[in-house]
Formats: sequence, structure tokens, C-alpha cells
Amino acid sequence: MRNAGDTGVRFMWDMESFKPDFSISPVKGYISPGMDVPFVVTFRPSKLSQAVQYEGLRCFIQGSEPLRLTLTGSCVGVPDTKEVLLLQ
Repeated sequence: MRNAGDTGVRFMWDMESFKPDFSISPVKGYISPGMDVPFVVTFRPSKLSQAVQYEGLRCFIQGSEPLRLTLTGSCVGVPDTKEVLLLQ
């Protein structure tokens, strides 16, 4: 996230809306004018699913409307490996 404004602001993600499949770090903090804050989003799916999508995840910004984030992921099983025995 980049603060392109003239004043520093606090931010805080609505962590409950990320559960159970996603998390984000840092959850809250302060961003100075002209600075960037990188976020690490982790996907830990709770079950197999071709399409996991969370829409409208909110980041509350001091003095502003919340920012919204959409996350998507996919969790599929590992295919069974078949062994072939070749005799000569």
C-alpha cells in the first residue's frame, strides 16, 4: 500500500473476514506520507476447492473510506501416482 497523501495515517485490516482460508500481515500499522507498506497474504485452505474467493475484504484507513481487496485461490488434491514395473 502506498500513501500518496501529505499526512500519515493508521490502517487496520478486518481480520475476521479473511478467515479461515487467508491471513494478511501486518494486520495494522501506520504509514507515513510517501511511504509504502508491503503486505504478505497467506493462503491456507481449510478444504479442497477449485475456487476459493473472498470479496470486499476491508482495510480501514484513518479519515478515509475503507479500501477493499478481493482474494482468490485454488486447492486441489495431488494426483495419485501409478507405478509401472517393466520386466525384461
